Formats: sequence, structure tokens, C-alpha cells
Amino acid sequence: MKRTLLSCTLASPALLVLAGCATTGDDGYPDLGPRAVEGRLDTVPPEAVALPPAPPPAADLAARIVQLAEQAEAAQQRFDAALPATQAAVTNARGAAVSSEAWVVAQSAISVLESERGPASDALAEADALIIARADSGERAGTDELTVLRDRLVTMVAAQQAVIDRLLAALERA
Repeated sequence: MKRTLLSCTLASPALLVLAGCATTGDDGYPDLGPRAVEGRLDTVPPEAVALPPAPPPAADLAARIVQLAEQAEAAQQRFDAALPATQAAVTNARGAAVSSEAWVVAQSAISVLESERGPASDALAEADALIIARADSGERAGTDELTVLRDRLVTMVAAQQAVIDRLLAALERA
């Protein structure tokens, strides 16, 4: 009796699984097409609702946005000022061996460029953090201004990185 009850208990799930395969198509294989309960494919997506523009930022946030923009611009100016010396150092390192004096001078000059772009990267990180904090709190005031600033900083930092990458690649080929 125990053996029969145990075998019935073990066989029940297997029978349920096999019952799912009982429906077959014309070729004898189970029909794997969508069922009526799986939703309709011809539904129309809802219309997009345009949100009103975000209110302007409070005075303290507006001031911080200006500070971040000025910080990034100052970093860009320092980056641009250091760029000619770096390009000259990389040019002088062409043909020089790795770890030679010319190569080390070029690497150092590239490091200066990387440090000069640091404040722009910091401004970008803070703009991102402010946008995330505003989204988390549900506060919309100033988000448009922050987004414009962030987009400008992303472009600036990416352009700086492209210059650095190009200089490093030229130094590797040297």
C-alpha cells in the first residue's frame, strides 16, 4: 500500500507535465504559438503626455549650477593652456624608447593634462548627483538647467578624454 501511494504521488506531477503536451498541431507536435490569453499584438500604445517644463531652480541651486559651469570652464582653459606643451613632449618622444627621458617627460605632460581636466570631471559628477537627488526626491525645480549643464559637461569631458587618448596612442607608437 505504501509503495502504491508513493508511486502515485511521484507520478502525478509527471502526468500534469505530459498533459500540457496533449494539445498538438496538425503535424502531431505541440502547438507553440501564442494563446489567446497571452495578450494581443494589435494594441495601440497610449499617447504620450507632455509634462510642463520644470520650474526654475531655487537661488542656491542656480548659484551652484553657475559655479559648476565656471569650474568646468576654468578647467577647460587650463587644459587648453597645457595642451601645446604636451603635444610637443609627445612629438619629442617619437622614436624614443619606453622609459627613456623623452618618454617619461611626455607621460608626465599627459598626466598634467589629466589632472587639469579633473575639475571638469568633478563638476560632471556633481551635476549627475544633483540630478539623481532631485529625481529621488521628486523635486523638478532646476532639472532642466542641470540637464543642460550635464550635457555640456559630458561633451567637454569626452572631448578632453579623446585628446588624451590620441596623445597616449601617439606615444605608444613612438
